[in-house]
Amino acid sequence: MEKEQRVEGDKIKIVIFDEDTPFVHKLKEVIQAAPDIEIIDVRRNMESAKEFLLGVQAPINLILVSFNILKEVVASDMGTLLKLKTTLPGTRVVVMGERYAEEEIFRMVEEGIKGFFVKGDISSDFIIKCIRVVAAGQIWMDSNLVSRVFEEFSRYYSEAEGKLRAPSPEETDRLALLTKREMELLELVSMSLKNDEIANRLFISTKTVKTHIRNIFEKLGSRNRVDATLLYIGASKRQAHGAAAGN
Repeated sequence: MEKEQRVEGDKIKIVIFDEDTPFVHKLKEVIQAAPDIEIIDVRRNMESAKEFLLGVQAPINLILVSFNILKEVVASDMGTLLKLKTTLPGTRVVVMGERYAEEEIFRMVEEGIKGFFVKGDISSDFIIKCIRVVAAGQIWMDSNLVSRVFEEFSRYYSEAEGKLRAPSPEETDRLALLTKREMELLELVSMSLKNDEIANRLFISTKTVKTHIRNIFEKLGSRNRVDATLLYIGASKRQAHGAAAGN
């Protein structure tokens, strides 16, 4: 689990990125009634949101961002989100939208976004609970989204299981390119550990962890942690089955 930025008694510091002025006004009224949450800033368009992200200095616990602004930022400047991940690693993101498609939710989960809700449900209890849950390190989604996400994950891992059973010889050969340290680190990545947790286990810096992961991805031809994990686990299963057959 990621290390918490705040300690008991501190306020949860949040920013809001949303272009819907009436919605933002109602959202601010709800949040300002909670004594443990503080709104640091509100930005109402993509350029203003990017300006804030690139210039922010003080720690932010959570960003509430509309799905429309998030899509615009990703489409125009992925570097902004990458900078957010490196400069504010403890900051969590909750996406607010009118509706979601299954593939959109799954992609956002892969990218580390921690919460989702549909704007139609804006009750004070719902919003405050969402902010507190995500700020505490958990994942939040409303009941209408839960079943859709589970269906998407089930479909994905059903397909992934097929990949795990049959890694290609070329993919297996790529693992031989990894150093002993990179293999240690890949094993921890396959256990879903975060960068800071890996750094603590291996007694190295998070910067070194990121460098190792980048090198692993390049050697394996992997796009992300999921790809690298599938290859590692698949090769491990083949090795285990081969050892069992030889006994």
